[in-house]
Amino acid sequence: MLAAWLPDRFCTGTAAELDVATGELGGCNGGHPPPLLIRDQEVLDRALERPAKPPLGMPARLAGTAREAHRMALEPGDRVLLYTDGVTEARLANGPQFGLEHFSDYIIRATASGRLASETLSA
Repeated sequence: MLAAWLPDRFCTGTAAELDVATGELGGCNGGHPPPLLIRDQEVLDRALERPAKPPLGMPARLAGTAREAHRMALEPGDRVLLYTDGVTEARLANGPQFGLEHFSDYIIRATASGRLASETLSA
């Protein structure tokens, strides 16, 4: 649909679904940075990283395989952080990129301090 509507453009995104009864997370990534899994105030390295698929609006044949949904069982207290590369690639006032490590550390500290997600997003 996206390719037909905007034939010369594409976008990235992640579609995700959480089954709150079972704690199972399912989803498919279309060219977006992989979500982060935060457990016990730590980012589990590459826990939600899957093979890259082309951005939305581009033919799945470019990836060599069909798009597929991945599933993973989460544990009570786990947090899944979906974000855009616009956050991690943003420049700090003194020049360097904000970066994934700085971003995830900020999120973990904000969560540990009890800050609401909406407040963290605004900050």
